[in-house]
Amino acid sequence: MLGGEGRELRGGRWREMEGEKKREREKEVAKLTSPMGEAMALMPLDPVLARVVCEGVRRGCASEVAIVAAMLSVTWNALWEAPMSTLTRRKMNRFAAAEGDIVSLLNIWKGWRLAEARGSGSKWCERKRLRIGTLRRALSIRTQLIALIRRLRLEEAFSRGGEKE
Repeated sequence: MLGGEGRELRGGRWREMEGEKKREREKEVAKLTSPMGEAMALMPLDPVLARVVCEGVRRGCASEVAIVAAMLSVTWNALWEAPMSTLTRRKMNRFAAAEGDIVSLLNIWKGWRLAEARGSGSKWCERKRLRIGTLRRALSIRTQLIALIRRLRLEEAFSRGGEKE
């Protein structure tokens, strides 16, 4: 009788140990491989955009990359007043840059922030046929991204050499 119980206990403990080993293997499989991957997983962004933010932080341009990510997070069409008249298209082309849409978005951001600093952000948006609500949403997103970068201490992590080229 004792021999049978001993075997059962050993068998139960063996199954328990096998379960623990399986959980450990699952943890290893699910483990992210780099600090950048861990940071990306914590960002409420599309993975490509999260990678852009992390790379920008690593390269020392967190502020600029947060602007780009914020402006890309708002809908491009929501930025401009509707309907898209010829006048609106002409106003849009004034922000265009040969380098592409990202530089165009930065131009819009810089112009709006300068106007805001002078207290004429709303009027500036009216003249340029931009929606101020969309720009304010981008500002909110940027503020949240900067706070997340600080909370995750990404600048410190990447400056310590946590990531390689």
